[in-house]
Amino acid sequence: MLCAVYGVMIFANTLTGLWVESLFPYLFAFPILICAIKQTPQVSLCALVAMFILTLMLGSLTTWLIAGSMLAAGWVFGWGIHQRIGLVWTAAFCFGLMTLLNYLEVSVLAAVFGYDMSMEKELFQWISPFLSWNGLLLILSGLMGFLESFALACMSIVVGLKVDKTLTVSNLGLRVGIHPWFSWLFTLLLPIWFLTLTGVISCPSGVKDLLVILIVVCFCALIAKGTTVLVRRGIKKHGPSIYTTLIILGAFVPGVNLIYAAVGWWSLLRHSFDSTRNHKA
Repeated sequence: MLCAVYGVMIFANTLTGLWVESLFPYLFAFPILICAIKQTPQVSLCALVAMFILTLMLGSLTTWLIAGSMLAAGWVFGWGIHQRIGLVWTAAFCFGLMTLLNYLEVSVLAAVFGYDMSMEKELFQWISPFLSWNGLLLILSGLMGFLESFALACMSIVVGLKVDKTLTVSNLGLRVGIHPWFSWLFTLLLPIWFLTLTGVISCPSGVKDLLVILIVVCFCALIAKGTTVLVRRGIKKHGPSIYTTLIILGAFVPGVNLIYAAVGWWSLLRHSFDSTRNHKA
């Protein structure tokens, strides 16, 4: 039945001029997610193969990539919930998968369809001294992959708690810590990157791209740590209220998230110093 529902989604997507995959592609993951949560891995894997065949029969090249990636991510999340594997680990795997597929979309598929990205290159010309074009595409693909995996994780939590009555929030494995090495790595790489910009240190463009990507990853980890610290303080002071929601939303506001990163950086450094003192004692 779920395969039939998925087939209707693919057919409706083709009839409406690919509106489904353009507006809300997460719908493609919904049937296989329910199947993977309720059924055994062997049954859900057979359903996954059947849905892939429907995608090849009723969809176009872009639908194969978008719907296929959502199918794979939905099955991974559902399988992880069924096997009681931590949601953070399945989200991390799907983040890597979505990042790779997003990069293929904006690079390989753009070349296949003859899409000229000269206008985009002119728009981001100001960033060329800091980052190459391929490095920029990789970072943007990573940000898209993060948002997609985050949305799928939220959907998996809601669907899992509704479908599996034995599932509780504690079984989802949502607790994860940010290692203090992120703060030390950020502190080390940031001045090195500035030295490469000023010409004090000369290195190939690939090394510069790697430095920027590592700095962005550390920066996101610091924002996540700062958000958890501020949320805990807000809950202790005001309890679960609208302030908690505003704190979480503030982490996505450019400029404001610099404060969150500073809070996370200082919290991780202080935790690292305290751990060193306790170890010596």
